[in-house]
Formats: sequence, structure tokens, C-alpha cells
Amino acid sequence: MAQLEGTPLDPLGFWYAARSIALARAARNEAAAADIDRYARSRYRVYRGSEEGWKELIARVAAGERAPPESFAKSIPRLLTPPEAALVLVEENDPAKLSFADWALVLRHRDATPANKAAADKVWQAIAARQQGGGARLKIPVKVISATPDRIEAAITDENKAANVVDLVVLMARPLSPLPAVGAAIAVVGTLSDYRAQPFTFLMTRSELAPESLPVAGGPCADPRPQMCTRDYRPACGVHRDGSRKTYGNACSACADPEVVKQDAGACP
Repeated sequence: MAQLEGTPLDPLGFWYAARSIALARAARNEAAAADIDRYARSRYRVYRGSEEGWKELIARVAAGERAPPESFAKSIPRLLTPPEAALVLVEENDPAKLSFADWALVLRHRDATPANKAAADKVWQAIAARQQGGGARLKIPVKVISATPDRIEAAITDENKAANVVDLVVLMARPLSPLPAVGAAIAVVGTLSDYRAQPFTFLMTRSELAPESLPVAGGPCADPRPQMCTRDYRPACGVHRDGSRKTYGNACSACADPEVVKQDAGACP
């Protein structure tokens, strides 16, 4: 069991823990078996990142496995730290083909080790090459966290979208009107011109809304009215029964208002 307390942990300790559990159960000492299992399982979960494979190990040893197989330690992959995972991403993939979330992971851990600094430099060079030295722009789907006419703060990764954490600051090429609603799903096009490692944030400049986030064609609202709409930002001008107008986030949300008889593409004048 001491093997599970060392730094670094020796994974062979998991086999001997499983053997101890099997012996305790054979001696009908379920209390001891449960205590060993509780401790060893918790160490296994920390080491691997989940309990995957633990029950199978217990069953195999209980069935009569007398010694750990030669490749036992390699059979339990250690959970990589985020900086280690960042290095593996760059070692095993073309940096230019990584996702935006993967780029963020590598760049976030730039200062962890010299190897991480080299990996981050490769990713940033790949991003610059994708943008052809500023001649081409990237399109990124995001969730709006806050917005002003000149600036959108947004989230790219699923984790940050769920937690409403900003990992992209978008500087608009032209003032934006109307503003996308907080929480709206939009796509932006621009140049990734800089980043901050901690807390991680991309900076996008020369930015505009992507075509799919621009207004759609207008028309009369049909019955029955929509009961649920997405929060995608494609502004529409809803015309009310009394002739007044109001800007909505998209055509669906305009026609969901029973007072709207038709909607026109774009914000109301």
C-alpha cells in the first residue's frame, strides 16, 4: 500500500491493493476489504481520472491472478495534467488543424515549462499562418457574455460557455446595432491578433458578424406562433398590429410575440 503514497505514485500498488482485497474477502473479512477498496479506489481515481478498469482489476485478481502482469503499469494510463495534455496535442497533431478550444489549452499553459513555451509558439505561428499574415480572417462560433457597439466579450469553449467565462474579446470593425442579447449564440469573423495566457483570453480585431448571424429575409408571421426560439442573433424588425415597431433578436422571437403581424430583416430604422 505504501506504493500508492509515493511521489510519483507507483501503479503496481493498485495490483497489490486488489490482491489484499481478494485475500480479505477470502478470509471473510468484509470490513477490511471495504476499507482497502475505499482507499485504493480513491487513489486510482486520482491517478487515472476515473474508476474505469478498477472493477475489472478486482475481478481478475480474485479469479486467481498470482502476480502483476509484466505490462501492468502501462495498462493504467495516468491522467495527464493540463500542461502535459497541451504538449501531447502539439506532438500528435498539426497545430494548424487543432480546434479553437485546443489552441486555447496550449496557449493558456505557455508559461508552465520551456516545452510548453515552445508548443505555444508553434500554435501561435500556426494561427498567424492560417490568417496569412492578417490577410485572412477566422470565423468562430461563440456565446455572448456582454456586448457594446464596439466590443463583444464572448466564450468559445463549452466549459466557458456553461460558466459564462470570457475567453474571447471581439473588437468590432464598425459599431454594432442592435446589440446581440447576452447568452445569444453568434458567429464572429475577424483576426486573432493577440492573447493573454492567464486568465486566458484571445483578442480578435477587425471583427464583424458572420453571414449566418446577420438578419434573414422578412415576411408575415404565420399561425400557430412559435412556442420556443433559439437565441441565435439575426435581428428582425417586428411590426405590431398598431403599426409600431420593435427590434427582436431574430425572426422567430419577433413572430413569437402575438402583437407582431410581420417581421422585416434587420433592426428597425
